[in-house]
Amino acid sequence: MMIETPRAGISQIPEITERLGIWHFGASALWGVATGTAAMILGLSIINSPELQLADIGGAMMFFAFFVSLFFLAAMLAVGLPLTFVLRLLRLENAALYAACGAAVGFIMLAVLFELPQSMSPQSFLGPVSGALAGFATALRWGRWREQTTLQLDQRADEIASAKRTNPIHDLIH
Repeated sequence: MMIETPRAGISQIPEITERLGIWHFGASALWGVATGTAAMILGLSIINSPELQLADIGGAMMFFAFFVSLFFLAAMLAVGLPLTFVLRLLRLENAALYAACGAAVGFIMLAVLFELPQSMSPQSFLGPVSGALAGFATALRWGRWREQTTLQLDQRADEIASAKRTNPIHDLIH
């Protein structure tokens, strides 16, 4: 005998769709790239204010957007996604923790790249501070989504657990 309606799956907890995760990954990237690029341009404007021309700003924006995009991808793939896995496993996902980790990773990556420990000039802090701001913005955007998603999944799991019927035969015996 065939059942006309398909059976429910093993788990009734909806999983995050890949498409939604990719969309939020992209949105996080845009936040980070925009923030990092703006920080680099603003920093250069302050440091080189008399020599900086409007045409230079346009070229610098394109260069820094590309530069920040490369660092975003490297950091998100090498650190961000594994961090997401660990925080989910430990059930510690929250936006503030993600943002703090993103800022630290962004600062450290660019401090190493710009050899900050060797040259402690104020100009040498431009890259690492921009990296920290980009990492903060990226991780904050990603962390907000992950925190909201985790909360929704946990609430759904609680609803399903509380809605389960008891075993009537077991109830009659005891």
